[in-house]
Amino acid sequence: MEWEVDKLKKFVNLNMGQSPPGESYNERGEGIPFLQGNAQFGFKHPKEVRHTDDPKKICNQGDVLMSVRAPVGALNIADKEYCIGRGLCALESKNGNNWFLYYLLRHSSNLLDRNSSGSTFKSISKTNLSKLKFGFPPDKEQKAIAQKLTVIRNAIEQTQAVIEATEELKKSMMKHLFTYGPVPANQTDQVKLKDTEIGLVPEEWEIKKLGEISDIKSGGTPSRKNDEYWENGNIPWIKTGEVNYSTITDAEEKSLKEV
Repeated sequence: MEWEVDKLKKFVNLNMGQSPPGESYNERGEGIPFLQGNAQFGFKHPKEVRHTDDPKKICNQGDVLMSVRAPVGALNIADKEYCIGRGLCALESKNGNNWFLYYLLRHSSNLLDRNSSGSTFKSISKTNLSKLKFGFPPDKEQKAIAQKLTVIRNAIEQTQAVIEATEELKKSMMKHLFTYGPVPANQTDQVKLKDTEIGLVPEEWEIKKLGEISDIKSGGTPSRKNDEYWENGNIPWIKTGEVNYSTITDAEEKSLKEV
């Protein structure tokens, strides 16, 4: 069978969110979990923060959750029933292949962005979303595609879990090392501490200003009006987005002039 190209509404049931009254919110776990927007999205499933005892729109377990407001297109899968606010919509594939739908929408992020509107905060309406056209293969192929992509996603999720655990270990070690110094955890009672403006540190440590132990330089951008600085530059120019945990070895842009 050939793939069928048609409007999303032919293949999907679409449920736009609606926020419950503000006075119904609580963080005591009373009622149903409430999702306002993609800020509560996790790697795969949402994270519960608030509940409401007066839900207006509810998604089903297994539904694809999509942000319809800044940013449009962020995705999660509902692992249970949630009340969804106006920043979200819930999509349910009419043939039950929600994981294929999830991957299809991820693949179509540019299409979703192009059909969003708003000068400050982009959003997409139910009407516009329903009319977008997608290619849907037969059910058997949808399942096969979803299964292959899920294998990769599971591997990514496992790797992410290791990274997060390592980050937590690093935070714990840094807290220990910058409080007691490089001594084993079972010997911290032997370290004499003093209370300082930056917290507890070993008695023999000195407290100094950053400027006393390092040279500090502010960044700057060579004039964009002078093409000569940029056309044949050989000095790597580092933007904030290129600063990460690793050593910087190169930059996207290069300049002829230092600032």
